[in-house]
Amino acid sequence: HTPDRNGLIIHGSVNNIVHGLVNISAAATKFIPREPDMPLFVHLYVLILIVALPIYSYASYQRVLRAYQAGEPVNRKTLYRTTIATQWLLFAITVVLLASLDVDAKLIGATWHSNFETFIGAILALAILAFLIGQWLMVRRSSDSELANYAGSHQDVVMMLPQTKRELQAFYGVSVTAGIVEEVVWRGFVVWYFAHYMPMWAALLISLLAFTCAHAYQGLKQLPGIFLVGAALTGVYWLTGSLWPCIALHIAIDAIQGRTANDMLMRTQTPSTTRAQ
Repeated sequence: HTPDRNGLIIHGSVNNIVHGLVNISAAATKFIPREPDMPLFVHLYVLILIVALPIYSYASYQRVLRAYQAGEPVNRKTLYRTTIATQWLLFAITVVLLASLDVDAKLIGATWHSNFETFIGAILALAILAFLIGQWLMVRRSSDSELANYAGSHQDVVMMLPQTKRELQAFYGVSVTAGIVEEVVWRGFVVWYFAHYMPMWAALLISLLAFTCAHAYQGLKQLPGIFLVGAALTGVYWLTGSLWPCIALHIAIDAIQGRTANDMLMRTQTPSTTRAQ
């Protein structure tokens, strides 16, 4: 009896899918071997990231918001430059700390895997990008009055978004910086740290919550969206085990959202526009 070639192909494909799902499940429950002599400064640095940094970000944002509400101009390009400098400082501290511990770069996701999980992660990333591009196209088709109503109801966030072409160019710098730094810190270092003491799924969850809290200064209205973006990035990292697709996706998300906001605000004469110059 001659084997059914199509049947063998289907059987092999099913085996590959099952094998991939098993690998994903195993990755979700594994531990990173605990460091027997984890230095005190590592614990303190994690505490700063998940507690002090969100508090500082919230206080800084509220200071800018109060000034804006009092009628003072918002120099967004200066804010963007400050954000970029601060984030790269955070990146440098994180890299130096990891280097001092002689941590293998692969343990924080600085690697690439060509496997089933990466394929699924790529599909998820493409789906997210398609959704964001759809939002951008929807903004372009919306009426000026609809965009003005939306901008007017989100003034607390609008004041920080690029409202001129030059500001958009500066915002792209923020997008690239955030994509690299925040993924290395939140999806790389923080997950690596907590995975020493708990299953990977729990470390990923804590990282997601910490990432959300670090952006909570944007207001309660923005929290669901921030959480979903963080969850999507965490999902891609969980599937692929690599920071590279997370970095690329994060940069794309921020850049597309910045372009979407810029297209909207260029068509609406909001109060923040006149106060930004």
